[in-house]
Amino acid sequence: MDKSTIYSMAEIKKHNKINDCWIVLDSNVLNITNYLTKHPGGIDVILDMSGTDVTTEFEKICHSNSAYELSLQYKIGVVEKK
Repeated sequence: MDKSTIYSMAEIKKHNKINDCWIVLDSNVLNITNYLTKHPGGIDVILDMSGTDVTTEFEKICHSNSAYELSLQYKIGVVEKK
C-alpha cells in the first residue's frame, strides 16, 4: 500500500477491532493489527484507543524514540488535514 495514501478520520474510526486495528500517531495512519500481541502494555490499552489519534497518550507515556521508529513500520498513510 502507498504510504502517502490520505485517510479521513471517519475512515480510520471504522478500524477499531482486534482483527482490524488502526491508529493515528503524529499524523501517520498505522495499521497495528499485527502488532497488538507484541505490545508490551498489552492488547487492551491499544484496542481502547483504536480508530483514534493516540499522539497525546503516546507522548504522555513518554515512549522512546525507538518506539516511535518501530511504529513507522506499520504506516499505511497519513491522516487528512482539516
